[in-house]
Amino acid sequence: MKNSSISLRVNKNKKQSVKNTKTRFGLEKYTFRIIFLFLAILLVFLPFLTTFNEFLTRIVSNLRWYTAIEKNIVPYEVKMVVAVLKTLGIKATGSIDTVYLFREGQEVFRAMIIWSCIGWESMILYIITLFVGLQGSYRISSKIECVVIGFLGTFLVNILRISSVFVVGYFFGELPVLVYHNYIGTIMIIIWLLLFWWFSYAYVLTPKERENTTNKTLINTNK
Repeated sequence: MKNSSISLRVNKNKKQSVKNTKTRFGLEKYTFRIIFLFLAILLVFLPFLTTFNEFLTRIVSNLRWYTAIEKNIVPYEVKMVVAVLKTLGIKATGSIDTVYLFREGQEVFRAMIIWSCIGWESMILYIITLFVGLQGSYRISSKIECVVIGFLGTFLVNILRISSVFVVGYFFGELPVLVYHNYIGTIMIIIWLLLFWWFSYAYVLTPKERENTTNKTLINTNK
C-alpha cells in the first residue's frame, strides 16, 4: 500500500509537470512571436527609423551629452575593431576615434567611430525585448544569466557589426559602406536578438515549476 501511494504521488507530480511544461512552452511561443513581430515591424520601417535616428543624433549632438561617451567608450571600441580587422588579415591602425585601413602601404579607407555608431540603438532594442522576453515564472538566477549573456552578446555583435563596416569599406569603397552601415547593420542586430531569445528559452531560462516539482517528487519518494 505504501509503494502504491508513492507511485500515485509520483504519477500525479509527473502529470502536473507535463501540464506546467505545456503551459510554459505556450507562453514562450507567444512571447517569442511578440518579439519576432516587433522586430519584423522594425525591419519594415527601417528607412524611416534611419532618418529619425539621424534627426535624434543631431539633437543630442547639439546638447553635448555625447562627450563622455566619446572620451571613455569610443577609444576602447576603436582598439577592439582594429584587433578584429588585424585578425582578418587587414592592416589597420587607430587613433582616438578613427580607424585607418591600408593595402600595400597605401591608405584605402578611413572612418570615424562617433558616439552614435557604438550601438546604443541595439542596446535599447535589447532592453525592450527583455521586458517582453522575461515574462513568466523563471528562476531569478536563470534570468540573471539571460540578462548577462544578452548584454555581452549584444556588445560583441556591435563590435563585429562595426568591424564588418570597415571590411566592406576596405573591399568596396564608400558608397557600398554607406548603404551597409544604414541598413545591413540593423538587420544583423535583429537576427542576433532572435537567435538570443531562441537560445535563452531553449537552454538558459529555467521555470520555477520544474524546480518545485522535482523537490516535491523527491520528498514524496522519501516518505
